[in-house]
Amino acid sequence: AFLGTTAHLHDDNLWITRRHLAPLGKAVSMEALASVDEVKRSRMYQEIFREIDSLHGCGIAIAEQSGSFGAMLFMRSQQEGAFEDSELKLLDATAPHVMRATQISNLLAHADRQVRGLESASDHLNFGMLLLDGKCRILFANALGEEMLVSGVLTSGVTGQLTTAHPRFAGRLRGFLD
Repeated sequence: AFLGTTAHLHDDNLWITRRHLAPLGKAVSMEALASVDEVKRSRMYQEIFREIDSLHGCGIAIAEQSGSFGAMLFMRSQQEGAFEDSELKLLDATAPHVMRATQISNLLAHADRQVRGLESASDHLNFGMLLLDGKCRILFANALGEEMLVSGVLTSGVTGQLTTAHPRFAGRLRGFLD
């Protein structure tokens, strides 16, 4: 929700417009990007950060590829003051780990989109499809495969292994699985 409220401020976001001053994986204080007075004049401060009493910030650029930019930002009030060098060093120590976690998260999200696409495509097949592991346990069933399981033509027994109580298919299934 917070990102949704800032989309119209993209061109006024100092972390984005001055990202060339924030090397990838290196903690940077807001003061390295702009003076406190400049921050206070920004639309981002006027519309968002002033409301939540946040003036001082620091962050780490954690991703930049294909025109997109990601950063982990920390903000605090004017009263709490600017982030100190010792705090920036702590963030520097975490940067490689956060960057790797972000890469892994992006890879998993991509894989999840691919799996959902394959699942959706398999539901349009005109035959039942089951994916089994080495012990004949059902890992996946497309829509018609699920119908076969629900109707009882195929079952996953107590052990989770694919079985059938249907005499016509029992021999063929045993032969197929062996």
